[in-house]
Amino acid sequence: MRIAPLRNFYERELKPFLEKPGARGAALGDAAQARSAFAQLRTLVPASLHRTVEDLEGICEEERQLTLQSHLHLWLHSWLLFAHSSFARIDSAGRHPCRDGA
Repeated sequence: MRIAPLRNFYERELKPFLEKPGARGAALGDAAQARSAFAQLRTLVPASLHRTVEDLEGICEEERQLTLQSHLHLWLHSWLLFAHSSFARIDSAGRHPCRDGA
């Protein structure tokens, strides 16, 4: 069975991506590049391994989504901290943001 291409792909592409999913330049971090990489991998392995390749592709997609959610979560909390501290400064100055036209 031609399993070497799958093993090589795992070692060179998939494992590094899963270890550091947010790393810049990772081909699997981009959905279009990942689809292309997995499509090419399917041409290199026997049909009996295509389901395995699909499963690995799904894992990559989930990791990309989790990474995006993590970035959005950080952005949201940063924005909330900024907004809260801005309103706290306004309030401590004795002005009401709604009543005083701020």
